[in-house]
Amino acid sequence: MINGFLSVGNALVLDRLIRTTKSNKIIFDSRSSNVIISLVTDDFSHFTKISFENTFFSSLKTSNDFVILPLISFYKPFMRVMQIIQSKETTELRYELSFNNKAVKYRKIFYNLKKSEFDFKFKCWNSINVDFLALKNVLKRFRDDFIELRIGDKFEIIERNTKVILKQKEGVLTDSVNLSTLTDKFKVDLKTFKEILEVIDLFEESSFCLAGLKEPINIIFRNSNIIFSTYVSTM
Repeated sequence: MINGFLSVGNALVLDRLIRTTKSNKIIFDSRSSNVIISLVTDDFSHFTKISFENTFFSSLKTSNDFVILPLISFYKPFMRVMQIIQSKETTELRYELSFNNKAVKYRKIFYNLKKSEFDFKFKCWNSINVDFLALKNVLKRFRDDFIELRIGDKFEIIERNTKVILKQKEGVLTDSVNLSTLTDKFKVDLKTFKEILEVIDLFEESSFCLAGLKEPINIIFRNSNIIFSTYVSTM
């Protein structure tokens, strides 16, 4: 049994089980704020329980397909959002989950949900605490990733191939800035940025953007196989 948020270490255990079994499938079953992951093989079954202490997840009364979203970050399943349909009363999300080259389509309908609230909830699905050192070890296996950092709405900083560009929301680009200027302007711990840049260095083509300062930094790692997200505290 694993209690608390799903960690990278726990994810690696599951990943190793998946890779070493001859045939398997993962069954997701949500019960209140808990998720039961059952890895079924030909000979035996592994059961892992993950309890979400986050009030966002605890307050949700959802179907199995909805609560799966924060978990698919850590192994082969890949989620593709196909369509978001909004009316005056509802917001419908249509998405596709792929696992072992098999795709399953889902949809989730939110009632009386404003666009801003929907955007917030959608971001929360990927908000999982990740240890940087463990994360780097995992990411070494992947290429062609996209890294995104966001804080607030005012500024974005996009990092492409070690070049840092300061960008305003209006689309006005300033000159490239070095790391010390960047951290001074946004009052972000230099050590945090060095750790981020170490992660970025693992990829041939990577990028990250950062905006605002009122909220913690939200870091999202993406490619066709894996999505990570974590919060890094500012000074």
